[in-house]
Amino acid sequence: MLKYASMEGELDLVKLLIDHIENPYEVIDRALFMASFKGHYEVVKLLLSHGADPTFKCMGGPGYIHPDVLALLVEHGTSYDDLPRTPEVNYAIRRRLVLWRASIYN
Repeated sequence: MLKYASMEGELDLVKLLIDHIENPYEVIDRALFMASFKGHYEVVKLLLSHGADPTFKCMGGPGYIHPDVLALLVEHGTSYDDLPRTPEVNYAIRRRLVLWRASIYN
């Protein structure tokens, strides 16, 4: 149930489930994977704050990560080297580097 609520971006339901599931840590990583796939930033942020593993790979591979949550996952320990090389992720990485370089020279 937690992974489906995360996939749909149901923040209030995710909060409720985390508080009432006996052992949310058994499913929290999969829920993070699903929320990352769909780009639900606030849900991803909540799951990370409850101990979800940002390096979790569902079914053996990193899968798709929505560019909206890319920076948040990297801030919490996902390596750029472990990210899937989809066009969207490559664009988000390049955009982040451009913004970082601009901040250095301004």
